[in-house]
Amino acid sequence: MPIIGLPPIANLDHLKHQAKDLIKARASRDAQAAQRIREFHPRMPGADSANRPVVRKRRRPNSGMPPALPHGEFEAANALLRNGARIDLAVAATLGRVEDGQRLLVTSSSEDRHRAFALAAQFGHTEMIRLLLDPGEDPNRYNPMGVHSHSTPLHQAALAGHYEAVRLLVERGARLDLRDVWFQGTPEGWATHAGQTEIAEYLRAQDHARARSD
Repeated sequence: MPIIGLPPIANLDHLKHQAKDLIKARASRDAQAAQRIREFHPRMPGADSANRPVVRKRRRPNSGMPPALPHGEFEAANALLRNGARIDLAVAATLGRVEDGQRLLVTSSSEDRHRAFALAAQFGHTEMIRLLLDPGEDPNRYNPMGVHSHSTPLHQAALAGHYEAVRLLVERGARLDLRDVWFQGTPEGWATHAGQTEIAEYLRAQDHARARSD
């Protein structure tokens, strides 16, 4: 994959947070962080060590979940569950398991909810989105590292064509003018690029309506 540079108008605070998260994840030998370093930061000191495999005596089912979820590997996720992986809030959000989500929400951390919200929006699970919005999840926060952190939940829902999820996010205050970090595109721009005509038209109409009300 080619190296992607900074966008013309970078959100510096967001990039700083991403960098700190990447360094922290690399220090804990997170597999996704190692992949991100290989793809986008080949000159980063210690990148070679990030590529070295960690030898484990036994690979646990839960270790396969983080890379499977954001890429929509539903069959793999269900297979991991059948082989003993535990259901956490991110898994429930990805698979649209609302009852599990309700149970897990009670003891979830802010980090758990952030990740779950990003995944629920990406895969269009409106009931999970609503479940996370009701206690106060912010629809305008950029997604966490490992879950398309260059974009917002609305970007991902628009890209994937989840019309009802897009409407719910907009109705609950999602901003239409936030741009992704890499390409500086709005959610409407992402929908247009992906050929999601109905969503692009809806977002344009909402943008005009908000402009008139200001």
